[in-house]
Amino acid sequence: MSSKADWILDLLKSYKQQSLKIPIFVSDWDTLNEEAEYPLKFISNALNMNSTSVLPYTFSDEQDEIKQLVLKELGRGNVILAESNLAISLSATAALYLSIISLYKQGQRRFLLFTPVYYSIIETLKDLKADIFYYHLLDRSAFAIDFDRLENMLANNIDVLFISDPVYCVGKDISQVLLKRIADLCNKYNCYLFLDNTLGGLEWEGTATGVFNHNKIESVKSAEKYLIVDSLTKRMLVNGLKHALIFADERLVSEIEDLASQVYGGFCFPQLQLMRELYAGQNIKEVSDMLQHNIQLIKANYQLLNSFLIGSPFSLYEANSGYFTMIVHDRYLSSEVNIEAQIKSCLYDFNTFLLPPWYFNFDDQNHFGVRVNLLKQPSSYLSSFEQCIRKNVKLLH
Repeated sequence: MSSKADWILDLLKSYKQQSLKIPIFVSDWDTLNEEAEYPLKFISNALNMNSTSVLPYTFSDEQDEIKQLVLKELGRGNVILAESNLAISLSATAALYLSIISLYKQGQRRFLLFTPVYYSIIETLKDLKADIFYYHLLDRSAFAIDFDRLENMLANNIDVLFISDPVYCVGKDISQVLLKRIADLCNKYNCYLFLDNTLGGLEWEGTATGVFNHNKIESVKSAEKYLIVDSLTKRMLVNGLKHALIFADERLVSEIEDLASQVYGGFCFPQLQLMRELYAGQNIKEVSDMLQHNIQLIKANYQLLNSFLIGSPFSLYEANSGYFTMIVHDRYLSSEVNIEAQIKSCLYDFNTFLLPPWYFNFDDQNHFGVRVNLLKQPSSYLSSFEQCIRKNVKLLH
């Protein structure tokens, strides 16, 4: 983890030890909202098992039944994959790690990353001493992709293009049309298209069908060399019993499954049981309805926050996908703000913990802001956050 990320987590740990308080976490990655829907029935079913079932090892390449459930749901949206194109992982973070290591083992050395991006992607590549290049998406251009610039960068012998949908921590959807255009460029320059879709599949306008966005998967699949990491449990905020799926070519899937057995061995049996529950054909509609219910709640909270910020120097990004976005300053860029002082003041003065742009690898020419979980009940943090806003003017350079 970068020194800045270390600093902020050390700050939080020190504060908890000194104050003995649980801070209000605006950027929360865990959200228990009474109005949201969670697959509690399916979790209960997964945990209600014969105790001897947990005794044997069980690995990804042995999960034919679960893979067939996933493939059947993909096929319902005309996405055709074989079992050999699918690996199952313990979590989204593990899936991303295993995928990067496997790509590297197969000789991929030059990675082009769209930013913002999940920090572990960069840290893993740095550990491997891979060549890392960045395409910084900027809010002043509404995070639009300049395809001429992208093509010039891909022409520099890039092996892997890594993108997140939605734009990481922005909540801006990358359309299937754009994904297809990106895939065409990857084909032109013979590079992998690596899509982090762990926070995807929650498009606010309902372009997903069932538990997957089949059209987007098909667009990425049009790349001759592709890799997609997907996590239904991440979409549903089931962080204590999660899993991830990896879609890729047969050779890469085989490498990932072999590496997984070396890194973490087998699965926890309740994880597999929950997958059987979530992807079972008779349960797909119920799971999909939960996702759609939560999307409506996310949209309502977004509108509430927008109204709350009227008259303040802050506003929300124009999000349309997922449950994360940023509350950003309308004038000041990250490079113009004493971010460490801002974070420390909000924590110690108002018991409010904020994660700043550099934690998510936003380029510092984007506006200063903090991430917010739109599925979190706004009433749980608005008062304290308003106090932080009022004081922020004192913390600018």
